[in-house]
Amino acid sequence: PNRFMGPSLYDTVAQVGTAIRGGWPEGRHIFINAAGERCDPHVSADAAADPAANASTCFMTHIDMLHASPNCMGIAHDPEPSTPFNNVFWVFDGLNSTLIRYDFEQPHGPQSLDHSLANVRRYPEIKLTRVPGVPGHMTVDAQTRTLFIADTGGGRIVAVDADSGHYVDEARNDLGGNFTLWSSPLPSFEYTLFGCARHKTFATGIDKPSGMALHGNTLLVGEHGTGKIIAFHKTTGVRLGEFATGAAKLFGLTVEPTTGDVWFVDGADDASVKFVKRTQTCSAAAAA
Repeated sequence: PNRFMGPSLYDTVAQVGTAIRGGWPEGRHIFINAAGERCDPHVSADAAADPAANASTCFMTHIDMLHASPNCMGIAHDPEPSTPFNNVFWVFDGLNSTLIRYDFEQPHGPQSLDHSLANVRRYPEIKLTRVPGVPGHMTVDAQTRTLFIADTGGGRIVAVDADSGHYVDEARNDLGGNFTLWSSPLPSFEYTLFGCARHKTFATGIDKPSGMALHGNTLLVGEHGTGKIIAFHKTTGVRLGEFATGAAKLFGLTVEPTTGDVWFVDGADDASVKFVKRTQTCSAAAAA
């Protein structure tokens, strides 16, 4: 694999300002063409429908990127309250079969390549198993600060205390670690190993868990091997029920927050996005 690969951060903010206020310096544009000039994506899209228009393609540029997690199988934003920029993401590193925490800190903004302000932590004690072609999604419960991970090859859901663990050693190879630097060689780029993070097997016996979503006190897990969506109580782990979607390759899940309808992706279907309509709520005991 290309070991340079890793997550990228995008933003649709167009106003001038600072990253803290939600903007970028004058002359830095989110949407540019191949010549680096500012462009309008809506005009470009309209022109693309008309071959005679011959308009240039309008690209959305990244505002930051980090590296060293090829074969990434899942990613989730952490709504943690502790960092100043709220750009923390958890990643399922499929190449190294483990968990990574990326904190982009202050993004460099569009049209820049400075990745020196970032914090990357590896958690080698948390073992994950990749299944090629099957996403292993994850989600963070903001209330309990629990990170749930679909360990696809392990047939289980892993629950991690997102605020636990401590520094163990350096990951940077220039500081005695075993991982090549791809993002930045500057001292401000932190790349470390963390250990002693509290984690446990939350649920087992799942045929290639893939998609995942939280709704209230319920954790929904997509079982790729059967096409079923399985519901668990998010704190007790009690299995509340299941629903057969009919999907041949069940991938991602998400919940419409107002209706409770569950949307899912079937990787075997060209019209892949479908939904399960909620017709009743769980009992009081299950919802507690």
